[in-house]
Amino acid sequence: MRSIENIRKEAEDLLSNIQQIARRSFKGGRKPELPEKFLNNIKDVINEVIDYPENSQLIGILPEYRQEFKQFLRVALEKIAAELKRQNILEESIFNNKDKLRLLAEMLIINLEEIASALSKKLPLPPKILENAKKIAVYQDYEFINKFINSDEFISQQLNIPLEEVREIFTRSRKIHFAIYNISNPLEALQRVKYHLEHTLTDENITNIAISEGFTIEEAENLRKDPIYKKLYTLSFKIFLAIRYKNPEEGVRKFLRGEI
Repeated sequence: MRSIENIRKEAEDLLSNIQQIARRSFKGGRKPELPEKFLNNIKDVINEVIDYPENSQLIGILPEYRQEFKQFLRVALEKIAAELKRQNILEESIFNNKDKLRLLAEMLIINLEEIASALSKKLPLPPKILENAKKIAVYQDYEFINKFINSDEFISQQLNIPLEEVREIFTRSRKIHFAIYNISNPLEALQRVKYHLEHTLTDENITNIAISEGFTIEEAENLRKDPIYKKLYTLSFKIFLAIRYKNPEEGVRKFLRGEI
């Protein structure tokens, strides 16, 4: 396990950027032209997101930065909301939709380093962040998303995986990541993961891919015993590949080549 000292050192640049953004905001300046009620909702959602146990761990080792971290998220979320409003994507009728705001806030945390770097340099938010924000803003089926994020039983049923394995593998942050990057059709994406687990990412197919990558038959058949390559045969890593790649076979090949 990494020491607090190592984590602090690795996070130095990120924390510096977050501090810079937050302190600049605390000093004042031009604020987004958003309704006061909407700004209050943003504050409420940020508190909810940060106080969730998994996210609390993100800043738990650095409690002195808590207020600045909250302010940084607030600034970033307000910038996204203001941009969506300028593009007539975020209508006033949905300003009170905390589900949308909550998912946007979670997206910020997933892309924390990239967003902090852009805002600290007073650059626009990265295009891919705004594109995902647009998809979240226009998405409607939050009943499904809430069920996906909060119900392990639902995922167990959809993927036909034992409940205890779902609880071990599908952490809340992983489910949120999955929901955000498959927001346009989450059910289809969920089914795609199930398909790849049952076909593309079977143990037998992974072994065959290894052979096609130049491993001997004996080497390929012993990969699951290898300290490094055995990871390919774990359910958690298979799910990671199924989420990360449209064609998970590409991920298997990259792993075998040492590219990921």
